[in-house]
Amino acid sequence: MRQGTTTGQATSLYAHGLRLAPSSEPQPERVAGATLTIIAPSRNEEESATLLAEAVRRALDSTAYELLFVDDSDDATPQVLQQLAEREDLHVRFLHRARGPERWGGLSGAVVDGLKLATGAYACIIDADLQHPPEKIPELLRAAQEHDADVVMACRYIPGGSSEGLDGPLRTLFSLGCKWLAKILFPRRLRGVHDPLSGFLLIKRSITRDVSLQPIGFKISLELLIRCPRQRFVEVPYRFRRRARGTSKADFRVGTLYLQHLGRLRFF
Repeated sequence: MRQGTTTGQATSLYAHGLRLAPSSEPQPERVAGATLTIIAPSRNEEESATLLAEAVRRALDSTAYELLFVDDSDDATPQVLQQLAEREDLHVRFLHRARGPERWGGLSGAVVDGLKLATGAYACIIDADLQHPPEKIPELLRAAQEHDADVVMACRYIPGGSSEGLDGPLRTLFSLGCKWLAKILFPRRLRGVHDPLSGFLLIKRSITRDVSLQPIGFKISLELLIRCPRQRFVEVPYRFRRRARGTSKADFRVGTLYLQHLGRLRFF
């Protein structure tokens, strides 16, 4: 899979990751036969990582899956992930991206690196802070398989969905403004998409082949919706929850990166 500007980072990723393929360690059969790779970008989520891994295990007990953390943490999260990777029942692999050039693209860059390492036919992108409910993952996978969908988006803005996890009315207003700005700039690609900035979605990994993904910031869903070819698109309602642990990473810089990302999508 060609990843445009990410080529320069490829070599160093393996040196800092653990339990990754290819590696000198044999990989368990459960990883090689995964139907679904769940990609969880994480940053300083030592309190949430175990909760997420346990919740995914409960939700996908009968599914061949792997949970792949792509971690940009400066706290004890890598040590927690190492412990989780040693538990066979949790199907965890992880990549720790060291501070510096390896952390290209922020959260979105972490997802792109995760897609390069994924083994499943489908990839589900989920936040590590539990604002995206893991119990929804089987529904997303079922929708993809039943409708032969290339993209299944978990949506806050259709009946049955909710954005209650946003931090107050100003954050809600900001989120809606960003959504409508994207829909105005990309009316054809985002026609019928109610929540293009959701961040909780499931895709066929095949749609990312030969696509130059160049995201920055948090909005990986927008990057995938705009750049990747797709035929069938499905939305599933979900309730965006409040964080279980830790603090939000949203700040003024996030908004600035979003505007830069829109410009990159529109003109490059």
